Amino acid sequence: RPGGCWLCWCPFCAEPAGTGLAIKAVACWRRPAPVAGVVTVTRCSRRSLLRGLGGLGLAIAGCTGLWPGPTPTPTPTPVRVQFLHLFGEDTPPGQTLRRLLRRFNERRTGVVVESLFVAAGSYGAEKARLLASGTPPDIIWDEPTARLMETPGLVAVEELFAGPDGFDAGRFPPLLLDFLRYKGRLWVMPFELSAISVGINRDLFARYGVAEPAFGWGWDEMVETARRLTHPDRQEWGWGNTRSAWQWFDAIRSAGGRLWRTETRPVRSALDEPEAILGVSRYADLWLKHQVTSLRAPVDEFNRTGRYALWPTCVAVPGYGPALPFRYSATSVPVIHQPASLWCWKVLALFRRHEERVRAAWLFVRWFYETENFLDWAIGAGYLPITRDGLEHPRWRALVAADPGWQAPLWEIEHGYLYRWPLVPDVAGWFRHFQAAVDAILTQRTAPAVALPAAARAINALIDQGHCLGCD
Repeated sequence: RPGGCWLCWCPFCAEPAGTGLAIKAVACWRRPAPVAGVVTVTRCSRRSLLRGLGGLGLAIAGCTGLWPGPTPTPTPTPVRVQFLHLFGEDTPPGQTLRRLLRRFNERRTGVVVESLFVAAGSYGAEKARLLASGTPPDIIWDEPTARLMETPGLVAVEELFAGPDGFDAGRFPPLLLDFLRYKGRLWVMPFELSAISVGINRDLFARYGVAEPAFGWGWDEMVETARRLTHPDRQEWGWGNTRSAWQWFDAIRSAGGRLWRTETRPVRSALDEPEAILGVSRYADLWLKHQVTSLRAPVDEFNRTGRYALWPTCVAVPGYGPALPFRYSATSVPVIHQPASLWCWKVLALFRRHEERVRAAWLFVRWFYETENFLDWAIGAGYLPITRDGLEHPRWRALVAADPGWQAPLWEIEHGYLYRWPLVPDVAGWFRHFQAAVDAILTQRTAPAVALPAAARAINALIDQGHCLGCD
């Protein structure tokens, strides 16, 4: 102001009607009375100038603390989906899955996938509880059964294939998708596939100078090989298995047998057929007659110590090998009677809680099946890269060239060994009767020719009582 002082105030802090923060800065510029056409400016003294700048600094500092700045844009809350599985972190599949989940979550797509691990012994019961609760996990690792396909809330993946974020079904061999159709619809994603092969402890073979078996070997050759590698005094066994009847299916199939007579109505158990009795008899002989394995030798523990030479495994390829304390490879299951049809198959199922979570879960599944990601899963976990682009990928081809064991499950599939586990029949409670028969045979309480027909009759009674999907 001419001849006076300027008042400095912070316009951001000022209140209406001029009542805000006001600080008298200093008389900094003086304007004498004006002369026509001339403006005379008198410079302030240095002391006045410094006092003025100091006061201005205090004013700005006071205002700055009160000015909130621009409002930040809030970060959207990510959609969290749950993935139920039984892959422990001390296993190759569990370690591989953990790496992939971390890789996906770090992409910040707005979706976070949470691992929901349940140990194998509790998995079935916990899965059933979660499904019955009405709030199931978004993604579930499971077996492809009719009972799964009938579960309320299951999303038919063929709907997602055809949606805006679709999936090229042609990436899978047709066999995989055809088998998984139920009542004309595709409900689940194929996730794991491997023919059940035979693991080889190459260190034991080398130690005793025994030739490793070739693809397509027979049962008698396997028994002789197991005998040469059995040394009970050292707790080394030529053949490793468990009493679980699940692994005895392989013996039935390698003898040309089957589990069900699906051509009849109602469906009947085929455990009383000659091929089934032959397969179980030959398998029991490994314990009771040839003594190349032991009822007291747990497979998992002996694999960790390298004391089994051969054992049936669903994790057939050498991606499983790094977890073992010996050199590992694989070969085909020995054939008893005719080309076996062997199976190891799991799927991913998506459940609908609400549409946002379905879209989020599908975003993860599509990412998981991208070529490099799924190849990382297959090789790290020890399964086949079941997409066409995975099987043709240079990484997979290099592994097969380096160790024929990688080829074992593919060789079996190509030669008709793959058993297509039927979605129907699905007989609730049938397995316990087969397991009881196996236990009775191994403890020599009865013979296979007696135990298996008795189990078949008990299973048929369950079917007749209506405990079956797809039997009528």
